[in-house]
Amino acid sequence: MWFKSKKQPPPDDSQALAVDSPQRGSPAALGDDVLDHILDTLASVVRLLGQHAFETSDSSSELFAEQCEQWCRHILVGAATPSALEKLDDDQPPPRVPLEARDWKGLYHFLHRQRLAEEQAIDTSVSLLRNLIIDSLSRFRQLIDEDHKLDEALDRQLQSLRFVVRNQPLETVQAHIQTTVQSISELLDEKHRSQDRQLEQMRLQIQAAREEILNMRREMEEDSLTGTHNRRALDKAIARFTDYATFVKEDLAVLIIDVDHLKAVNDVKGHQAGDAMLRAAGQTLIRAFPRKDDFVARYGGDEFCVILSRTDRNTAIRLAQRCNEFFRALEIPWQDDTILCTVSIGGASYHASESIESCLARADQALYKVKQAGRDDWAYADDLCAP
Repeated sequence: MWFKSKKQPPPDDSQALAVDSPQRGSPAALGDDVLDHILDTLASVVRLLGQHAFETSDSSSELFAEQCEQWCRHILVGAATPSALEKLDDDQPPPRVPLEARDWKGLYHFLHRQRLAEEQAIDTSVSLLRNLIIDSLSRFRQLIDEDHKLDEALDRQLQSLRFVVRNQPLETVQAHIQTTVQSISELLDEKHRSQDRQLEQMRLQIQAAREEILNMRREMEEDSLTGTHNRRALDKAIARFTDYATFVKEDLAVLIIDVDHLKAVNDVKGHQAGDAMLRAAGQTLIRAFPRKDDFVARYGGDEFCVILSRTDRNTAIRLAQRCNEFFRALEIPWQDDTILCTVSIGGASYHASESIESCLARADQALYKVKQAGRDDWAYADDLCAP
């Protein structure tokens, strides 16, 4: 605990009113240990809110988390509040605020504003999904109604054909059969066109909803070392991306990227140099895959995984080649030396007929081939290997 409240000096005998015990509600009345515990708990709650904040239109989750840390320092040691820090000059040391003067009301309003903003963001997202579901149900109902109408039209055509077969000469029957077949073919063609139109409209609506939800970025779980997403966020993203790609029949590719010779750097230059290498690798990957839908995550150790939505095989290969070029130009300053860094890349296209584990395994096999061939290159899994 950083803060220790001052003990009140004993009352002077010359005072008109003697004070035998601290006044109720004063910090000293609580005792140092109890007060420390209260402040620690409050700071922990504020920090927890910062770590699990939702993205809002007014503030990013990263900025809110940083401001929560500043409030924690204000709570514990009397550091300046975020608003007070903004008003200070760069060369002006921030003053320490005594416990009785700390901005408890400002903390309340800060958390309250964020809570209202998060509530608004959630309401917007829920409203978007509700409207999407309602509209989708309406379109499904329309498709069912069209199916019923088609069934009735086909039934009329067949009844008419049965009547002609029973009551008309062969020449008339032949002509009527040709007319009936033509009518049924036109009905089926119109049904297929209508279904295609409805499904395309639904696909566009779902895509728009997906963009809105991605923009919310409510689950931006970050790897603290590399600045990319962490493994937990990757597992969630893989499920979302594959489900969406399967539903709308959209191309999806995955790349597994291994930082070459990280172990050798750790052994020769030390683990801090290896960490510097991983940090630089994470930032380079973010620059190499800048599209909003590109999802870059640390896969574990010296490996990263990139999910590329709306990306076919040829595009994924071009992006892998560009990634290799980014790293070949990378020079990482370290003490009086420079660390060079290259990567090996294995890629695969996801197929709806396989599991994501199978796709990742194929990408991993492609990566293994690159490592065996000398690293600093890419390889792409043969689609024929997919189940």
